[in-house]
Amino acid sequence: MAPHRVPSGAGSATSSAADRSDESAPPTPTSAGHPTLARTIRPPARPAGPAQPHRLAAHYPLSTPIAAMPTPSMSPLRATLAAVLLSASLLPSGSAAAAEWEIGAGIAKDIDGEATGVATLAWLSEQRHPWEVMLGYIDNRHQNGAVSVEDSFWIAVSKRLTWRGFYGSFGLALAQEDNEVLSDHLQFQSALGYRFGDASVSLRHLSNGSISGRNRGETFLLLHYAF
Repeated sequence: MAPHRVPSGAGSATSSAADRSDESAPPTPTSAGHPTLARTIRPPARPAGPAQPHRLAAHYPLSTPIAAMPTPSMSPLRATLAAVLLSASLLPSGSAAAAEWEIGAGIAKDIDGEATGVATLAWLSEQRHPWEVMLGYIDNRHQNGAVSVEDSFWIAVSKRLTWRGFYGSFGLALAQEDNEVLSDHLQFQSALGYRFGDASVSLRHLSNGSISGRNRGETFLLLHYAF
């Protein structure tokens, strides 16, 4: 069988058609041959020179005092709560106890032995050695059917030290009246006591320590109950 021959004009026509298709197709742009495209895809050039400082550093250089920098404002209530929480977090975990109230009643005697009634209300802080804030009332005294010494209120702040049920305290007090027994308003209060469960008994003395006027003072024997 004779080999099949391709007409001589067919190859030329095919080559011419391919050439024409190549000529009619739009050229593929490249960054090298297309100036606009090259400018588009070229990364922006960074200016030469030292690194730019941070915005905060630009406004507040290292030489600026800390006090001159702005700080976020805090309301007085939030500031108080924050201070309380911080103080509570600094307390030793093993030395804290529940805060409580104590009511007390007993007798008061002055230096002459004249007795009258006394009542107290105290708040104790949440510590092993608590702070004691006490409000007290001393009834008036009578002599020959008449009032010889007016009744009086006092308030005292003392630090209480405890050991195996025993405790002692000392602090400052302010008396309402300046009378024959409690001369001057500034007083000192000291105490020795013993606690068993929620009950306790204490012997206390309230006087001005001879800082002014007379120093007769009051001595109390009190029975307390905590709640």
